[in-house]
Amino acid sequence: MSNLPRVKVVNPGDDWLGTEYYINDQKIERVRAVDFRVAVDEVPIFVFETMGLPDIDMPGDIRFTFTPQTVTEAVKVLRNELLKHGDLYDGFLASIKLALNEAKSYTSEHNLAAAALDRIIGDEQ
Repeated sequence: MSNLPRVKVVNPGDDWLGTEYYINDQKIERVRAVDFRVAVDEVPIFVFETMGLPDIDMPGDIRFTFTPQTVTEAVKVLRNELLKHGDLYDGFLASIKLALNEAKSYTSEHNLAAAALDRIIGDEQ
């Protein structure tokens, strides 16, 4: 028996309106789209696109893409990406290093912090 989550897509009516989505019998709300891929030599992959960050706590190869509805949700997405220590992390790190290397020209911690933030967001003067 597999330890992977069980995905169920249900159309309770006669058309696609009102389609319901479940992972291990937990209903997933605000789903905009779901892409399903399966090949002979791989585990089926479901990619759920939701409106907002879903409340899910389970292991498995289920992927979510979503449109953050608030700045707080967007920050959570950014934090999760930075925690992977991938390309985004490396880019942020490089921006901070450049700002620190130019620190000689800043007279206060505030100005240095502002320069680092401006470089990170691409607004360096």
